[in-house]
Order: sequence, then structure tokens, then C-alpha cells
Amino acid sequence: MRLARWALLGVAALFPAQETRALTLHIGQLSVMAMSGDVNELESATDALETAIGAVGIDKAIAECKEAHKTGTPPRSFVESELNQLGYKYLGKQKLDEAIAVFELNTELYPDSWNVYDSLGEAHLARGDASRGDRRRSAELYSKSLAMRERSANRRQPADKVLDAAGVKPGMVVGEVGAGHGRYTVHLADRVGDTGKVYANDIDEARLDILRLRCEHERLGNVEIILGDVEDPRFPESALDAIFMVWVYHMVEEPVPLLASFASSLKPGAQVVMVEPIPEEIEEEREHARSHGHGDVHVNVLTEEVMKDYASQAGFRLVKTITDLLEMDVIYILERE
Repeated sequence: MRLARWALLGVAALFPAQETRALTLHIGQLSVMAMSGDVNELESATDALETAIGAVGIDKAIAECKEAHKTGTPPRSFVESELNQLGYKYLGKQKLDEAIAVFELNTELYPDSWNVYDSLGEAHLARGDASRGDRRRSAELYSKSLAMRERSANRRQPADKVLDAAGVKPGMVVGEVGAGHGRYTVHLADRVGDTGKVYANDIDEARLDILRLRCEHERLGNVEIILGDVEDPRFPESALDAIFMVWVYHMVEEPVPLLASFASSLKPGAQVVMVEPIPEEIEEEREHARSHGHGDVHVNVLTEEVMKDYASQAGFRLVKTITDLLEMDVIYILERE
């Protein structure tokens, strides 16, 4: 069908249902005709919003959406993923105010989704306007998104239990390998306190950028972030009371050289603590990847015997294996020979 493209913000009945298909958006009394020539009919509420933004501007279009959401004007058919895609479309075009407005709307419509806060945080960071508090806002949003995203993992691996079992105490200096966005970094920093320190390492600079924002927002002054290499975390010499790894070692392609590189950073008597999935889960992870066409994804199936072998080759010894604390994970504790 060839027809003029309408953004029907309020009067969806202007076209018969068979012509509007999935367009069921009612937001206020604004009805805009965007004369764009030969185009296909609108297929979603997000299409209508995009057209309205182009016709009347971001502020007016979004204001109508928010008013309708507040008053409960039915029906609303915004889909989280579609709004997110629209936000990234604007972000890719460097239309940062539009991207932020769309992502902000998504957080209001889907407040229980961690992903909407992550996207909004990315847009504020991209805009980077100090006078509008973009960096502070980005840090706040990333922290909220990560806290929501990490809930299930933290239920699986309760930090207090794990850190107690690992012997992490106030005042210790700890290196974390593969810190990522800092799920365990924040717990380590809280445990060692102001008199201790955490060196948070990763090989992914983008993840570390988000970790920096998180530390700023949570005021973790005892965390130092280090961009490392795949076989060298670049920790300071003879400085660490422990090295911590959570869900990392089974993904390392060269596990022995990495483990051997830890020795120079450890104080006498210091330990390496690894929290890793049970072998059965790692096998399932590998099989899942194969069945979905990803080939033979590299993962190390870590058993006690495998850990003893890796430790011996790297100049360490496995001193403790804890299997009865966590249902789906094993804690391995190693020391230098």
C-alpha cells in the first residue's frame, strides 16, 4: 500500500485496523502528518514516535509520551527493544539529545530492566557535557544497571560467604584479575576498607572505563584500576596479600603462563583464590556453544586434578578445594611452592 506516513499520537482510528496493523499508540491529543511521500504504513508505536520527533521535535513528542504514560492513556504498545534501537539510531547519528530523551522514556516505561539504564548511561557518557552533569549521571546509571544485572550472580555467590572462606580481611591488599565491570571489586573494596587496597585488572579497556565510573559513583577511593595483558596482570611487585578471580580462569586460553605471572606480585604466604563453575556447568557451556554453531569455544573444564596440574606447572600448589559452600561453584585456593 502507498500512503502518506502519519504519526498518530492520539487518534489511531484515522486508518482502518488492517492499514495501521500494529499501530495502537494513543498519547495525548497530538496528531501529526509527516508528508514524506511514498512510504510504508507504520508498524509500531516506536515508528510513530520517530515520525513525530522528526515533525514536531524531540521535546514535544516525548512530552506527550510521558504525559500519556503518567495518565495511563490506553493502549500503549511501546516495546523496550524497539525504543532501545531507536535510541541507538540517534546515538549513531550523534543526535545525543534525542538519544537521551528516547532512552529516558524507556527507563520510565521499563523501570525494572537493567538494560535501559545501561543504554541511558552510555548516551550521557557520549554527550559528556560537564555543565549538564553528564559524567555524574552516567556513573549513577551504570551503577544502577550493574547492581540490577548482578543480583542473580550475587545470590549464587554471596560475597560475604566467599570472602570469609577466602580469608579476605580489612587492611589487606588484593589484586583482582578479570574485574570487568566490578561485580566483585565493590565487595573486595568494602571488605579491605580504607586501610586496604584493591588493584582491579582487566584486559578490556571499555569495561574498565565503566568500572571507573562505578568507583566514582560509589566513592571507592581504595581501588586502583589496571589495564593488563592476557598473560600479565601488571600488578605491583611483592605487594599483594591475595589475588582473586571470579568466573575467569576457566576462560583463559593460556592458564599456566597467567598463573605463573602472579608469583612476583605476591607477598610471602599470599594466596590465589579462584571461584569457578562446577565442571558439569563448564561442559554444558561448551556444548551449548557447539550446538549453536559457535564451534569449539575455548573453556577449561576445571577439576581438582586439573587445578593441581596447572598449579604445579606454574610453581604453585593447590592447598584447599571448597566444594560445599556454593551449590554451583568451587573455590580453589593456591599458594606458591
